Amino acid sequence: MVKAPFDLAAVGKMPDWRDRLSWPVSHLECCQALAQQYRDLISFICNTENDVLCDVLMLGVNAMMHSVRALTETALAVQEQSEHGIYLTGDQPELSYLQGDESQLRFSVPSSQPFYGPNNRKLRRLVRTASWTSWWRLPATVLAPEAVAVSHNCLLRTVAGETDQRISFRHGDDWLYEIRKESHETETELGLEDITQELFDVLTDIKGLAEPWRGRLRTLIAAQGQKVLSTAVRDIAALRDLKDLPHELWAGTGGYYPVRALSLEVLRRGGRVRRFDHGGGSGFSEERYNSAFAEYVVSSEYIVETPHVARMVDETMATQLIKKVRQVKITGHHGDPTFPVPQYPPRPAGRRRRVAYVTTALIGFRQVYPPVLPDPVYLDWQLRLAADLSALPVDLVCRPHPESLYPGNRHPLADVAPVCKEPFSSMMREIDLFVFDFHSTTTFFKAMCTDRPVVFLDMGRITLSKTGEALIEQRCRIVPVTYDHKNLPQVDPDVLAAVVTGGPEKADPVPIRRVLTGE
Repeated sequence: MVKAPFDLAAVGKMPDWRDRLSWPVSHLECCQALAQQYRDLISFICNTENDVLCDVLMLGVNAMMHSVRALTETALAVQEQSEHGIYLTGDQPELSYLQGDESQLRFSVPSSQPFYGPNNRKLRRLVRTASWTSWWRLPATVLAPEAVAVSHNCLLRTVAGETDQRISFRHGDDWLYEIRKESHETETELGLEDITQELFDVLTDIKGLAEPWRGRLRTLIAAQGQKVLSTAVRDIAALRDLKDLPHELWAGTGGYYPVRALSLEVLRRGGRVRRFDHGGGSGFSEERYNSAFAEYVVSSEYIVETPHVARMVDETMATQLIKKVRQVKITGHHGDPTFPVPQYPPRPAGRRRRVAYVTTALIGFRQVYPPVLPDPVYLDWQLRLAADLSALPVDLVCRPHPESLYPGNRHPLADVAPVCKEPFSSMMREIDLFVFDFHSTTTFFKAMCTDRPVVFLDMGRITLSKTGEALIEQRCRIVPVTYDHKNLPQVDPDVLAAVVTGGPEKADPVPIRRVLTGE
């Protein structure tokens, strides 16, 4: 049995970790398991007849899902590790518990995170309100707002600056600080115990996951979930006594706990929650579950970049998943200034092509949806891909995600090629060709709005929608990625070399600009 790294801590302790690397569950199996889990979860919550409990589950379960997905993926991996002749090793106590060490029933991260708001809140509220409000309207807007924004993303600011409504700003967690000063209704009075047991059964009824791993997974989810859901009960009850809640709320992501809690209460009171897209990927994939549960179910209106994007979102049928509890309207604006329309000078004759490999983040012991590769697998892929690119007659620079984790004090990619730490918008001008292996990121869509070639390495993580696939195929040079017997991603080096070193110097960004910027 070979010890294989489970996490970045193990990577840092194993000099030969790449020689040992193997993953016991395929990427496709993980995607399918988490999709089933999400589908069953949404159905369960939307069929909860008690309105208060339904809101509690919408609030609390969303806060759990980064951990639930990671635990589920780990349980599947532990179950299959012996079949692959490996033993996963790492620092997470949850891994040890799933492997049978019952003394490790504890968590590597807290079950609920405290909220640390910025300093100078009052000044910050005024400055953010002023970012979309004319100075002569500012006093009336601050003193008598018609709606309150609790986020500050680019699309929200744009729409707020164009409306005649008085939109003020307030940090979402201000209300949470206020309501948590007093105790409120308990979970016993609501009958939370019965429904949580059903919930934990739903979350662990994973096709292909057998005992004892299913039971261990349930124990871990239940231990964490009881605390999170108890907090959600108290917050939901306290919000119902809040006097100064606005009738109309403007917000960005529905995943941030304080904003999500406020959104649920505004909607319960018959108010309006206008939520604004952030990132540029809506409608480009067939992913429905995370969008429906994280965003649409806590919105009355969801504003995307353009009417074209709104039609793409409607085609995913995501809103149909939550129609029993929420009717949400998808609205297109006339462009998002997040996505510039830059014109860069051509590459000087004789200069080698400057290529940027732009990665997504190594995320530690949590998991997004659709899932990303496990950290050791993705880090090994980054290193191999960067080595292949640096061997080509190009000048390569790597741009790791700024929030990425990595072992040690220096990103390992720096041993292969120069690593750029400056903002993506600053480095774009110097790049002749971009390489991405992840499309659910703002940087990918920013790059596509330039006239520089974009190479997209299709890892099979996300099934693109018909419209999204057509747009990406039209704009990008797509290279398929396969997986070997160790479930490690592989790319044909000859195909990679051809698309990176060959082809035209410029691409046509007009169709994608039309979709995102309304140009």
